[in-house]
Amino acid sequence: VCTRSSSHALRYEDYLDKQISPTDLYYLEDIELARQLVELGYRGTGEILKREEFDEKKKAAERARRQKLLNRPKTLYSVGK
Repeated sequence: VCTRSSSHALRYEDYLDKQISPTDLYYLEDIELARQLVELGYRGTGEILKREEFDEKKKAAERARRQKLLNRPKTLYSVGK
């Protein structure tokens, strides 16, 4: 299931970055440190997914997307000739 927090085009670092405010970066002056704080749960909104959980959700979303494409009815080009 694709959720807002694990869009198939999103990298884990992008996911963490979305939890970081400009104020956080102003005071920390280091994006890697800010990401680590988010990952450890010291900063961010709601429950933060660990990298493994994020990857699992991303793979599940991709499988669901592919399955949806496979189940789509195919149009025959000879119809109507």
